[in-house]
Parts: sequence; structure tokens; C-alpha cells
Amino acid sequence: MMFMSLLLLSLTAMIMILNTPILLLFMILLMALSLSWLTAMMYSAWFSFLIFLIYIGGMMVMFSYFVALSPNQFMKIKTSMTIMMITLFMFSIPVMTYPLPSNQLNQNQSFSSLSLYSLYNIPILMLMIIMLLLMMVMVVKLSNLSKGPLRPFMA
Repeated sequence: MMFMSLLLLSLTAMIMILNTPILLLFMILLMALSLSWLTAMMYSAWFSFLIFLIYIGGMMVMFSYFVALSPNQFMKIKTSMTIMMITLFMFSIPVMTYPLPSNQLNQNQSFSSLSLYSLYNIPILMLMIIMLLLMMVMVVKLSNLSKGPLRPFMA
């Protein structure tokens, strides 16, 4: 679990360095994979699968916008940002390996009270369902317009 937390931290720091859409897409995809893996280890595999599918759906829409609007660029790596990221990573290792106090949650405890379908989480669940439905309708409407942002270039 410590490895996954360090991986997420380093991927987040690397996003500041990247400037091309393809590398940004790749980094966010790696972040989604590592986040869903961490969630699957802590909570439930179904919840992590749901998070991963939401990330992939959003990434497909964002990638289509990036490809339609941005020109091809060369990949340039800034050395100052690389040195800053390596320094941040090296300073975060002792923080992540520091033993937790005994009053923290144990990994072996069951998380039954944190269930997504508990009575207390029903309003949040309904809000998420409505938001996903509205997002799906908006994406379909944007992609169907002939003069919209995702129009074909050959027409």
C-alpha cells in the first residue's frame, strides 16, 4: 500500500512537467489504474472498477477534444522540474515509511459501515447517478452536433 501511495504521489508530481496531450493522457491513465488498484485493496473491487470506468470515459472525451484542438508538439522535458520532482519524491519516502500511531485504522478492520449502499449514503448515490446520467446526455449532444466542437474535419 505504501508503494501505491508513493506511485500516486510521483505521478501527480510528474503531471506538472508534461506539456503534450498524449503524455498527459498516459499519466492520468496510470493514475487511474493505480488509484483503482489501491481502492480495490482497501475497499471493494466493484467500487474500484466503477472509478476506473468513469476515469476512462472522461479521458476518452478529453482526449478527443485535445486531438481536435491542439497541434502536434514536440516533447520537451524541463530539467528544473525533473530535479524538483526527484527531490519531492526522495523527501516523501521517510514520511510514507513513518509508522502510524496505534489509534489509526487498522487495515484488517472491516469497512462495512463505509458501504456505498448504506442508508446514510443513498442521497450521495442518487446524486452520483443523476450526475452521470446528465454527463452522458451532454456528451451525446456535443458529439452529435454537426457544427459542434467534435465535428468531423472532412465535412
